[in-house]
Amino acid sequence: MSEPAGDRVALTKKLRDGRTAVVTVSAGGKYAIPTVSIDGKKADRQSAYVCDAPREIRAENPELVGWLGPLMLTAEEGDAVSTAMAEVQAALPPDLDRQRERLVSALDGAGLEPGIRAAELMDAGEPDPFREQAGLERRIMEARAALDAFDREHPEAAARAAASRQATVRRVVEDGL
Repeated sequence: MSEPAGDRVALTKKLRDGRTAVVTVSAGGKYAIPTVSIDGKKADRQSAYVCDAPREIRAENPELVGWLGPLMLTAEEGDAVSTAMAEVQAALPPDLDRQRERLVSALDGAGLEPGIRAAELMDAGEPDPFREQAGLERRIMEARAALDAFDREHPEAAARAAASRQATVRRVVEDGL
């Protein structure tokens, strides 16, 4: 059975019971998606990424450090899957909306940081909890500059974000919330 264009076999593993498991990574829209097949049949349980193995399993089988769906993995096998996912992801067009969301989150976090830090200092008995504000304000300005630069470089992502905000406001107004 041939793989669709762009799919990459990340791992082929002989299981203890004699069956063969194959992990294939494919482009799933904006993201690289791993799929586990056992003897050519897609496994019932799937996962989007390699998870840490449970402590009980690691105690009995220290070489097994993670799992993907129903498949237990060694560190080397997990690295092979992760490498294949990174390679497939790198070939996909960038998710500009997600990149912009991260920049907005960084700006939001930078904006909250001065108040959080001042509260921490007050709790610690600091007589002047606002003495560090200049450095914190600089981080806000840097985060704002990064978002502005992104919006200039990718006006289509900024326009989609603005349209989404407007649609949300319209829904709230229409619903009377």
